[in-house]
Amino acid sequence: MSRELSEWFWNPNVWLPPNITWADIQSNETVKYADFDDLYYPLPMAFMFLVLRFFIEKFVWAPVGRSMGMKAMRPKRVAFNEMLQEAYRKSKRVSHKQVREMARTLDWSERQVDRWLRLRKLQDSPNKLTRFTETGWQFTYYLVIFSYGLHTLWDKAWFWEIRHCFYNMPFHPIDDDVWWYYMLSLSFYWSMTLRHFFDVKHKDFWEMLLHHVVTISLLSFSWACNFTRIGTLVLIVHDVADIFLLGAKMLKYLKLKMLCDVTFAVFLLVWIVTRLCIYPGWIMYSMYLLDMPPTCGLMPHGLPILSTPERTTIDATYIAQFFPVYYIFNAMLLGLLVLHCIWTYYIFLIAYQALRAEQIADSRSDSSEEVSSSSEENKLPEDAPAATNAATTGDGGATSPGDSGATAVAAGDK
Repeated sequence: MSRELSEWFWNPNVWLPPNITWADIQSNETVKYADFDDLYYPLPMAFMFLVLRFFIEKFVWAPVGRSMGMKAMRPKRVAFNEMLQEAYRKSKRVSHKQVREMARTLDWSERQVDRWLRLRKLQDSPNKLTRFTETGWQFTYYLVIFSYGLHTLWDKAWFWEIRHCFYNMPFHPIDDDVWWYYMLSLSFYWSMTLRHFFDVKHKDFWEMLLHHVVTISLLSFSWACNFTRIGTLVLIVHDVADIFLLGAKMLKYLKLKMLCDVTFAVFLLVWIVTRLCIYPGWIMYSMYLLDMPPTCGLMPHGLPILSTPERTTIDATYIAQFFPVYYIFNAMLLGLLVLHCIWTYYIFLIAYQALRAEQIADSRSDSSEEVSSSSEENKLPEDAPAATNAATTGDGGATSPGDSGATAVAAGDK
């Protein structure tokens, strides 16, 4: 049954150009193609990435953070209150109507109820040092992988002329450096997916999870049908902007405001150029309408190619013949573009906040305003109704992800 299902799913009439079978793109003694079994390597490699992440965070970026005065301090636990805890458990964003009703029931002021909820939220938030080290790990990865990707693609013909992504497709040999570029990228995104529910949680939690799933699917499917050249271009276009965003976040944590603002401005420019111009205007457009025009020359295995080299081939229409997987790849590429547009909204919101407040505040961070425990006006009652107020033990710990801190304005990622 599983074999029949696999044969049905991997139908060559769907995944490969006409007249091509999976046997045609099997590696041999003279040429190495992308092998489907290679996709198993990123799974154990993802756990190696998690181990590497632990050491880089603990022994590289944590010392840097501590040397700049960051401390791994946890906020004080708030006294347990059954009613308020239940409201917090159901939703991290309690409405004003609920606050008013709970204040009336508990005989508290609305400000005291609101303060309890904010303190409870802080209790689940990672400290500044934790956020700094997590950002440092991602910054390290993207800087290294972009540098490696640039080194890998610099001498590749398709990096300079995208039509080479479609010439003689899918008979594209895989060099060792491209193999490692793909495997390392897949391993990282697998590790990010595994850690996604435990890392600092932002407002775009589900968008980021969707991004990881789409990216892994796009890389895996493109590898399976040896469509790797366009995949490497998608990777390098996406990696470069993250370096500047993560760098801006780290500079903010280090309180280097001027450098943070400059880096964020560079990020904003790089993001617009790569994600909103190059990605849709160069990569996606090259995939647009993968169909066959009238009579063209033929490449090996009966694949057609345009016979007039002077023609501008910014899309695959004039190079490779249509096949159904076009819809799958373009749907995933379009999904990434939609996410880019959503994140662009957040980015411009950040820029707007920066102009108003003269600081870079990530609108996607689940941040909370500074809470002064010495404020008499906001002080929580020592005694509450017996049915709702517990003793000194708090409920919950500081292990759930969030994004807030003592002076909660935190930068986000991608």
